[in-house]
Amino acid sequence: EYLVSVHYGAVDYYYPIVFDADEKVVAVQMSVYDTTTSDEAIRVMLAHFIISVAEEGISVTEVHLLANDGDRTYIGAEGSEVSSEVLTFTLPEGATDFSAPPDLMQDYLILDNNRVADTLPMPPGERELVYSYELAVEHSGGFTINFHIDYPTDRVEVLVEGEDIEIASEWLRPLGIVDSGSGQKFLRLSGENLPGGANIDVRFFDLSENGGVTPVLWVIPFALALGVAIYLVLRKRRRVFQDSR
Repeated sequence: EYLVSVHYGAVDYYYPIVFDADEKVVAVQMSVYDTTTSDEAIRVMLAHFIISVAEEGISVTEVHLLANDGDRTYIGAEGSEVSSEVLTFTLPEGATDFSAPPDLMQDYLILDNNRVADTLPMPPGERELVYSYELAVEHSGGFTINFHIDYPTDRVEVLVEGEDIEIASEWLRPLGIVDSGSGQKFLRLSGENLPGGANIDVRFFDLSENGGVTPVLWVIPFALALGVAIYLVLRKRRRVFQDSR
């Protein structure tokens, strides 16, 4: 197996090539693109926010399926060269302990004002981003988490672990309970066609009264794995539904 790279327009494009046992020559078509500093063609096809509430705080895993609908590679908004801040995302106020899968962590850059950047140029096509963080909140009396929508988003799915937690949102509608496929139950909120710059609220009512707080905080790697698992289950269900149509 080989990894071939092409450098064009200040961007490196990588293509894996695999030889079968009896092959000595393999042809590959490599696509390269001119670059742009405009993010007008960038959108989020699907954004998942997976939330686990515990006595010590909250774990949040975000899974974003992004698309570049243009014909140029987006390299970030500043300058004509590739920026170190390509796709930027705003975390809720007070977010700490940012984490991502080990093979992706090096692609992220922690910025100020609760922002994080993906440093890889975005060519035309799709890309998935996954990361997690923690929030410290006071459960007594309830609380609200505000998620910032940085790019136009086709669909948002918020999944909150547990069945006894009472939640609400002005932006999102409740869709009942979903099973992750491994026994965990999640309350589901959903919204469509959200504009870039919107702030969606998820309100938690007094958890000290309904027993909805988990006694032990999830470890971030486990939350990441669960977040990806839930995302894959829902994506598979969506594909089956689309194929049936």
